[in-house]
Amino acid sequence: MIRILDEACAGQIAAGEVIERPVSVVKELVENSLDAGACRVEVIATPDGLELTVTDDGCGMSPEDARLAFTRHATSKITGLADLGVVSTMGFRGEALPSIAAVAGVELRTRPANEDGATRVVLRDGRIVEHGPAAGAPGTTVRVHDLFHNLPVRRKHLKSDPYEFGLIVELVGRLALARTAVSFRLSRQGREVFYAPGSGGLPEAAAAVFGRETARGMFPFAGEAEGISFQGLAGHPSMARTSRRYQAIFVNGRWVRNYALSRAVEDAYKNLLMTGRFPLAVLDLRLDPGLVDVNVHPAKQDVRLLDEPTLSRLVREGVRQALARRSLVPVWPGARHEPAPRPRPVTFSFPEEREEPPGEPPWAANREPDRDPPRAAAAPTLGEEPAPYRPTWPRLTVLAWLAPTYILATGDGGLYIIDQHAAHERVLFEEHLACLTGSTPPAQILACPLTPELDAGHKAVLDKNLPLVESLGFALEPFGGAWLLRAAPAWGPPAPAESLLVDVLDMLLEKGGIARSDLVERLVTTWACKGAVKSGDRLDYPEMTGLVRRLGAAQAPYTCPHGRPTLIQIGERELLTRFKRIT
Repeated sequence: MIRILDEACAGQIAAGEVIERPVSVVKELVENSLDAGACRVEVIATPDGLELTVTDDGCGMSPEDARLAFTRHATSKITGLADLGVVSTMGFRGEALPSIAAVAGVELRTRPANEDGATRVVLRDGRIVEHGPAAGAPGTTVRVHDLFHNLPVRRKHLKSDPYEFGLIVELVGRLALARTAVSFRLSRQGREVFYAPGSGGLPEAAAAVFGRETARGMFPFAGEAEGISFQGLAGHPSMARTSRRYQAIFVNGRWVRNYALSRAVEDAYKNLLMTGRFPLAVLDLRLDPGLVDVNVHPAKQDVRLLDEPTLSRLVREGVRQALARRSLVPVWPGARHEPAPRPRPVTFSFPEEREEPPGEPPWAANREPDRDPPRAAAAPTLGEEPAPYRPTWPRLTVLAWLAPTYILATGDGGLYIIDQHAAHERVLFEEHLACLTGSTPPAQILACPLTPELDAGHKAVLDKNLPLVESLGFALEPFGGAWLLRAAPAWGPPAPAESLLVDVLDMLLEKGGIARSDLVERLVTTWACKGAVKSGDRLDYPEMTGLVRRLGAAQAPYTCPHGRPTLIQIGERELLTRFKRIT
């Protein structure tokens, strides 16, 4: 038998879709404040978040609107179905206040700036019990208490107080990044926990959210196209985190989750971060509201975007160019991203550079020793291929080899320590990759053709992927029930040809169907690691100099293909401090 639920039961069910935990209440109330044009928002909450107050200096409400605001589906933000396609406000459904009132006690005090007095509305269990004039400043204050008093199961399943309050801190910080011109203050038990001054600048908001030292290591980026623009901050790779929690993505001022945009930011850090590490980043995307569907999640956290591939490419190139215009050398200890104070000029003296004898080993061949500093690249635009760019690179002079695997060099700003294996790995990775992007990769004809021993799995995958394997530089032909190997890649590591072939077939077996680009990247990464100089391999001066110069000529010289740093810097500031020249 089908029954119509009573109003109280239906209200609690609807509240469950919107009010999941205390942070949901804060989100709905603060978003209402922002939609009301507030320039100042203050949140006061208990440690568990079950009692809280949100105060703003927004436009306020008339006595009639204050009562009507607690009626379900009542809203001032849309007038009909057509408005859903062009929503520009933070909220629009008219569900927040009645949903909160269904699971908590609520007191609303509101006053428009042009009115002499305020209006006070008190609700219990979703019903108005008091409504009348009161004293109050212009704006709106909403006090929520006894949250989930009539839903003991919901309250029982809340997590610890620090966890619940931490979600509130995170939310207020994200809103401060989205609305940099609004002042936000969050307090707990009379103590200020978070404050953003609302000065209007994204770096200032980032300093309030992430800390000043971290904000100094974040690089601004921007891009635009017809009707689309974005700006943001990209963190230094040394700031990478173990989760995406430190990525803040906003679409038209709304904090959202969108995998395509997150992936675009992360792709810009390709080969700069180790597996399992995620960049610290803030992205604010602005576009026509008609290109965004915000009505796909009850809390409006997930959005759908039209033409996500094009938007992703625009964002990816904007972040990549911002990273390319900065030095990404990690500074020890920690990542200090500010100029060292110079109380007096400091000069380092080094032995006269020795002349490099001829006959340098092939892997250490000299290339252009220095490159011009990159010019500020124009913001990427849609429909254009991104202009090539070069990373900044310090002018280095090799000093000595430090066992077991380090090269010491001096350059702008102090002492540099280079990991010879990671550096050579990066050089080989880019050289191998360049070989495979051409029409015909170099191959070495074998003096005596080989018949590699392949198991049934290898033979099956080779039958299926023969053109793909041969595009890497192998030459194979059937030979009875086996295969005859006549040529192997000349760009690979110094290893038997059969071993190189098995490496490729193992990757194909492991991944099944795999695109050539993905196979090439995995293969080049593996072979670059195998072919690079190892820890304990002592290098002479010409070899070290040649390797450092080749590293400086690479497109991404700061990390190996696995994301490990190729060099670190011990800055002048650190040296001065260690030798007690400054305090």
